[in-house]
Amino acid sequence: MSLIVDAHQDLAWNAITFGRDYSHSAHTIRESELNSAAPAHNGNTLLGLPDYLRGEVAIVFGTLFAAPFRNKMGEWDVLNYKDSVQAHRLYAQQLDYYERLADTHPEFMLINTRRDLEGVLATWSPTSYHPVAKRSGPDFGYQTIVVTIARNPIRVGFPHWGHTTITLDT
Repeated sequence: MSLIVDAHQDLAWNAITFGRDYSHSAHTIRESELNSAAPAHNGNTLLGLPDYLRGEVAIVFGTLFAAPFRNKMGEWDVLNYKDSVQAHRLYAQQLDYYERLADTHPEFMLINTRRDLEGVLATWSPTSYHPVAKRSGPDFGYQTIVVTIARNPIRVGFPHWGHTTITLDT
């Protein structure tokens, strides 16, 4: 069985920074941002839940992203830290976003354990690539998931920003 996996989406960063609601389609999000600064700073959104479902994307890795304060791009750039305490708070805020997303939209599920992963994979039919267990909803009926870092202790490194050497336990 082949499944589509989107291995990098800054869903929490975009939701917190620009107020994007990924339970809506990309088209709906774009319409809502016509008179906002979001497209100028980060481009138009490419996907939303209905788009994931239509494209049969089974797993989405939701990232945790915050930049050092020295890389702040403007007043709109709200997820910046000056020290490891602030970084930890910003990453926890993003984890909270993913938990709320899963709590309020059952089509999004968090995968924190192997059992969670196996449970979600079991909902996908090997012949149709559509979920076997359908859920009702006004705009969508299939199940998709977001993978996030569990709140269990895990070492996370941040090599992206060159001089950043923060490693923290979440």
